[in-house]
Amino acid sequence: MSDTYRTVAERATATFEVRGSEFLGHVAPADTVEEAEAFVEAVRAEYADATHNVPAYRVPAGEASERTPGSEVMLREYGDDDGEPSGSAGKPALNVLEKRALRNVVAVVTRYYGGTNLGVGGLARAYSRAVKDAVDEAGVVE
Repeated sequence: MSDTYRTVAERATATFEVRGSEFLGHVAPADTVEEAEAFVEAVRAEYADATHNVPAYRVPAGEASERTPGSEVMLREYGDDDGEPSGSAGKPALNVLEKRALRNVVAVVTRYYGGTNLGVGGLARAYSRAVKDAVDEAGVVE
C-alpha cells in the first residue's frame, strides 16, 4: 500500500462576492489534527470581525508512530457550520476536499454577511466554491 497522497501545495486564499456577501476561502497543508486546529484558530483570530469562519479538514487520525507500517491511514474528517443553517457550510466545504481526494489539508471559509440571505442551496454553493477556488489557487501536489 502506497503512502502517496494528494494535498495542497501551499497556503492560499481566494475571494469572491455573492449578492453582497464576501467569501474568503483559505487552505493550508496540515499533517495533524493539532496543525489543522491551529490554522483554524489563526484564521478565526485574523478574521474575528467576520460573520462566520467555517472550518473543514481531512488529516491523519493519530500519530504516524501509532500506525502499523503498510496499513491504511485513518482520516479525521471534520466540518462545522459555525452558525450557518445545518448542512449548508461545513459539509459542502468538506465535500470538496473529499471529491478532490485531498488529505493532510485544512480549509476555512470566512464570510462577511452582505445583507441578503442566500438560502441553504446558495450557501452550499458559495462555501463549496470558496474551497474549490482556494485549492485551485494553492495548487495540488502528490
